[in-house]
Amino acid sequence: GAIDWVTVSVIIVAVISIIIMLFSSEHFVNIHIWQHLIKKHLPKIFLWTFGIMIIINLLLNYTDFGEWIYNNMYLVLIIAVLIGIIPESGPHLLFLVLFVYGQIPLSILIANSIVQDGHGSLPLLAESKKSFVIMKIISILVALIIGFAGLLLERSL
Repeated sequence: GAIDWVTVSVIIVAVISIIIMLFSSEHFVNIHIWQHLIKKHLPKIFLWTFGIMIIINLLLNYTDFGEWIYNNMYLVLIIAVLIGIIPESGPHLLFLVLFVYGQIPLSILIANSIVQDGHGSLPLLAESKKSFVIMKIISILVALIIGFAGLLLERSL
């Protein structure tokens, strides 16, 4: 009977969605929400999420992937940071699911999240490649410092 954070989150999103639908024009709801968000992006997000969860379940249940991760945390950190460079948010889901399954520590998820900026950096890349590279280098360095510090702290506890 207790209400958890997932239930609260779903209720909040539902209320906000209803408010948006009530106070938006028919054009906005039909074209931008229905045609663009729901019909175009939602199936891709669902398939990507479903696929990642199946792959991780198979890897964790039928291989020594979880043991490999545990024995190679520093390498996993570097891989997480390198994958975070990809200017798309999909690959980040891999590390989120691994964290939820208890396979990686929070420091690796945080490091990946620091470098990973989804499509947000694409306008900067279009405007100035030099600024994009500088921004990525800074975020990589910050992510590695925080990631390594977190792993060292975790190992010392």
